[in-house]
Amino acid sequence: MSKKFIILALAMSTILLVGLWAYGVSKDITKDLKQTREITAKNDENVDMSGLLLTETKDGQKFWEIYAIKGKYIKNKTIAKLKTVKGNIYKDNKLVLSFKAPDALYNDSNKNLKLMNGALAVSDSGLIISSNQIEWSNKADLFYATGDVRIKQGKKFYSTGNYSVFNREFTSFKMKGHAKTRVYQ
Repeated sequence: MSKKFIILALAMSTILLVGLWAYGVSKDITKDLKQTREITAKNDENVDMSGLLLTETKDGQKFWEIYAIKGKYIKNKTIAKLKTVKGNIYKDNKLVLSFKAPDALYNDSNKNLKLMNGALAVSDSGLIISSNQIEWSNKADLFYATGDVRIKQGKKFYSTGNYSVFNREFTSFKMKGHAKTRVYQ
């Protein structure tokens, strides 16, 4: 046998052994990662999300949509904690209300939404409502505003109070708690 052949055989054997060793090590690493992922998936009740869009349709028409920069879904409570929230509510495929808030809670089981820490909503007719918190009851199709509630429509109407209930179209509302309303001609 020639010297060249022996060197080539040793080099090939070394490469083969290193390859087999690397394969074994990588298989152990991937097995450990897979087990870690499975354990995390079983034990983790929370899911972090970013750039999310939630929508609901009824009878084939868009009913509402919510966009949030960040969020965390709490599985055992079926609640999503959302940050920097904007959204729209529709009726007969027409936009009737837009809203925004720094924080929100979305309940996946009853589809209710709670806007918190300075909520703002604007209707298609130009009515503006601001409040510490605005909660939407999907089932009742009503909004409940609490804490420093202010409702304004241009220079025609201005109302303040501690608590308000209003419908999606802003066609009716009730104000309570140190309520003051001004209607201008």
